[in-house]
Amino acid sequence: MRAAPLLLWVLAGGVAAGGRDALAARAAADTPAAAGPSRVAAVHTESAVTVDGRLDELAWERAGVIPDLTQHAPHPGAPTPYRTEIRLLVDRDNLYIGIRCFDPEPAKISLHSMQRDIEDPFGDDFVTLVFDTFGDKRTGYLFEVHATGSVSDGLIPGPGILTTDWDGIWDARTSIDAQGWTVEMRIPSRTLHFKRGLSEWGFNVLRWVARDRLNFHWSGVTIDSDVIDLSSAGLLSGIAGLDQGKGLTVAPYALGRYERAPAEQTERTIGRGGLDLTCSPTPGLTGVLTANTDFAETEVDTRQINLTRFDLFFPEKRPFFLDGSSLFNFGLGLEQDFVPFYSRRMGLVELPTEFETVPIDWGGGRSARTAIPGGCPPTRWRASTPSGTARRSRATRSCRSAAGRRARAATFPAETGAAGASRWTFRTISGRPTRVSWSSATLSIPRSDSCLVRGRAGTISGTP
Repeated sequence: MRAAPLLLWVLAGGVAAGGRDALAARAAADTPAAAGPSRVAAVHTESAVTVDGRLDELAWERAGVIPDLTQHAPHPGAPTPYRTEIRLLVDRDNLYIGIRCFDPEPAKISLHSMQRDIEDPFGDDFVTLVFDTFGDKRTGYLFEVHATGSVSDGLIPGPGILTTDWDGIWDARTSIDAQGWTVEMRIPSRTLHFKRGLSEWGFNVLRWVARDRLNFHWSGVTIDSDVIDLSSAGLLSGIAGLDQGKGLTVAPYALGRYERAPAEQTERTIGRGGLDLTCSPTPGLTGVLTANTDFAETEVDTRQINLTRFDLFFPEKRPFFLDGSSLFNFGLGLEQDFVPFYSRRMGLVELPTEFETVPIDWGGGRSARTAIPGGCPPTRWRASTPSGTARRSRATRSCRSAAGRRARAATFPAETGAAGASRWTFRTISGRPTRVSWSSATLSIPRSDSCLVRGRAGTISGTP
């Protein structure tokens, strides 16, 4: 988890005497019976907005406004000199957010890291925005901007869970002046998957002041709330006119190499091309296809020294395998302890003493999030179905794993399901393709009249 509000509260000595009255007043105001969830409306604009870290366009003057945030930790509801103003604009293709972070001493703003998706962001001043685009109060998107201009983004697959494997296409700029620092953001509607016809999204804002260890929220300011727990989010309206587009993304690549050996008087030119294709015919269904896959742009692994007899764990960083990978997350803090589907071994053949690389010729996969109205009929399915054929070859099953879960909480529906992964490798003699298949499914039952089915499946093929 990226935020630990209870720990911050304990380290700060609990609620100060002067803040108890403010905490009680704020808690009473946050109860649904008193005021309901916080609300804000994004205002439609026809004029162009240039993302440069300065809110100097006329459109910002009539934007929807959140006048300030409330201290969440260490003293919930207590006043501070750090006022935060959020402005929201929207057009057909983009959502614009302008954030003015006032600071009485701008020279003391914490500026350290320019790393993207930094694991521990709390050394810098930053702001975080979360969006619940399906209105289920469980899953959503996170966008984070530091005062240095560095950014982080990720998916929220469940309450209190965050994965930063996802990298979306969006833009953010920052600037610092005599009054504090400013964030200007543009999030294209095609970057997000959202439920069509939904008039309001779940929305929340967090600001972190590093030097004073202060945490501010817009909605959900009680000490037990968390910005990545979307049940405490407010509501953002004005987004009904956003265009989701065709749901088609194509990323081609081309590689060229020229070789010349003067001693042998030989020259050779080698060319190679391929593409990654992502298609989302519906907001809940995504398919990915890759051909002549090249992972040259994938982030390199952090070097590790193994002083034990156990294998090292390296997280998956290849975009093709990251799509829909959050479906395999179970519980909190189990990312490395329980991995039912470890995709880093895809494209490798395990030999007695080493792994042999199998270049991937093509690959395909799909991840689904489908609502079934009218109730769930009796369903029988197998969590994992391995498949693969290779003539004149020796086939060995290298691993197979399965897991099931059931989760229930007071504010969330019960969820039952299972996930499985099977991996078949073929070390061919004739050079015929090697194929690997996997599948997963999760059955969620939020109400008696409907159910939610989520799953992921795919196949890769390569020639040794």
